[in-house]
Amino acid sequence: MDFQKINRTSLYKDVLLQLKNYIERNNLKPGDCLPTERVMAEQLGISRGTLREAFRILEANGVISVTPGGGRFLERDLAHSNLIIDMINELEYVDAMDLMELREVLELKIVELVIDKASDEELLEIEQSFSRGNDLYEIDNTFHLALAKASHNTAFYSFMKFNLSLLAKIRMRSLGKPEREKKMPEEHEELMIALKMRDKELAKTKLIEHLEAVKRSIRLDTDR
Repeated sequence: MDFQKINRTSLYKDVLLQLKNYIERNNLKPGDCLPTERVMAEQLGISRGTLREAFRILEANGVISVTPGGGRFLERDLAHSNLIIDMINELEYVDAMDLMELREVLELKIVELVIDKASDEELLEIEQSFSRGNDLYEIDNTFHLALAKASHNTAFYSFMKFNLSLLAKIRMRSLGKPEREKKMPEEHEELMIALKMRDKELAKTKLIEHLEAVKRSIRLDTDR
């Protein structure tokens, strides 16, 4: 077996470390293909959604690239490199609540721009994101990125993508809780209704309610 089952108390860090060790142990070079998602998830003992979050972090930092239908490929030579360790250390210093405050400021403006600029077809595209993805991680990512894309501001879209990657560790925990599994889709649906009504104040209220629920989930997890 190439991977060890990982301890869920340090899930996020362990996934990246296991991936780093695999790459080094197998002497993978830029252009080499990683094992399939199914194989890696089974050997690591984690969900494929959790593994995808780790992949997104690596992709955002230029470590791997993704080819639709063709797998994931190593983009950087990690031999004798501390790149992934540096990524982990840097992300661990980022405070979760600071990231949530940043996300709130960002998405409140995104919501305003969506209502001002998005076509009815683009609103439908956002709504259809509810049914895209294999799990809550993917559905949540797809929804918020579709929202950012419909703002017609490429900087907001890129920054939201990066922010979601930084929040991956938090989202792995909060979206896995039974109460969030039930409430998150409802919160998305309420926000979507406000967007279709093109009611800025209602949409911003629903967005804040959604983000406050995420914050509460994070605080409860931190206090344990």
